[in-house]
Amino acid sequence: MKKIQKTSELLWLLGTIFVAIGVTICSKANLGVSMIAAPAFVIQEALVNILPWFSVGMTEYVIQGILLILLCLIIRKFNWRFIFAFLVAFIYGYVLDFFLWVFSSVNFNEIWLRWVMLIVGDFCVSFGVACFFRTSWPLQVYELFVAKLSSTYKLNISKVKWFFDISLLALSVVLAFTL
Repeated sequence: MKKIQKTSELLWLLGTIFVAIGVTICSKANLGVSMIAAPAFVIQEALVNILPWFSVGMTEYVIQGILLILLCLIIRKFNWRFIFAFLVAFIYGYVLDFFLWVFSSVNFNEIWLRWVMLIVGDFCVSFGVACFFRTSWPLQVYELFVAKLSSTYKLNISKVKWFFDISLLALSVVLAFTL
């Protein structure tokens, strides 16, 4: 079986764009977003009246910045390359805000259309994530967190990813009820 090689920076760009479009479409379907994106949407919704200029994208990279600091504390190490992961989060935040703005007037009113768009959004996110894994450019802090935690403590990466995703889901639920 021929192994697919990591390719160009174009795939990194496509990954960023498709993940942002997918998250935007899912949020516009109004049936929920992924557990990774949910904390940013919940926090931004709570802050919109207090800080109307504070966008979902800004919330996204602030959360990833806090997560990066937490990662450094947990593994007791800082690598200057971690800054690139935060830069990716920063760029992603602006791309997400751009697509949220582009789609701001779009409404999916019929329930069947909302379900279709949720599925379309999920496929966009999946394609975007697949693109990220075909490039050697830095990933977002979310993926870095799981990868570094797994490698540092020699843990099964699939189990760490499951635990991480469930933790973000639980955080989103707690934030939704408290904010």
